[in-house]
Amino acid sequence: MIFQNNDKLKLSSDCVFQDLDNQKIILNIDTGKYYECNEVGRVVFNYLNKKNVTYREIVNYVKDHYKRNDIEEELNSFICDLVNAKILEHKN
Repeated sequence: MIFQNNDKLKLSSDCVFQDLDNQKIILNIDTGKYYECNEVGRVVFNYLNKKNVTYREIVNYVKDHYKRNDIEEELNSFICDLVNAKILEHKN
């Protein structure tokens, strides 16, 4: 899945999350699916914080946070996994 710059993303209201050591664990209580995030995933989730943001806002935030311009492909894959697991909600 390729996201467009203005596509809206937000955490599903069916999800709960917990920090554990250097990871963030996200559980969709409706589906029972969970996802373990590394540090980059934690940064994304802290930015989302149950609000609607655009795909481009997330990418720019992570690029600025890590001072890297080569992160978009990896970030797109990560976001796609979360949408498929119904942890993130996606609207065009």
